[in-house]
Amino acid sequence: MVQFIFLIFQFLLGMWISLIVPLNLTSGYHMHILLPVPSVMAHMMLGFLLLLLSILIIIFAVISGKIVANFSSIFNLIFVFIAGISGIYFMLSGYTADIFSFTMAAVFICVVTTDFVILLFD
Repeated sequence: MVQFIFLIFQFLLGMWISLIVPLNLTSGYHMHILLPVPSVMAHMMLGFLLLLLSILIIIFAVISGKIVANFSSIFNLIFVFIAGISGIYFMLSGYTADIFSFTMAAVFICVVTTDFVILLFD
């Protein structure tokens, strides 16, 4: 449930960055954007927190011994990792490669789905 709440904040912060925060950067100007744009830094740190939560969910799923929770939590971690990698590539593209932005949004839906499966079979 905690991951779901963080996912909502992550999604809203990502939409805020995409729609409101001015990111007129050239390709290759990647790590220097963290200081002038704190919302991007917060989005990245929240992504790392979601990755850690996904690992904790796997640990708790293994302890519970439920097969559906085990598989769902593994998929959850994979989807969060894919979203993070897509975010890094999106940032490195100078925020111009829409396929990476789309991948982050699509994988968000997959993570939410696996969260519901985990909660459903808990």
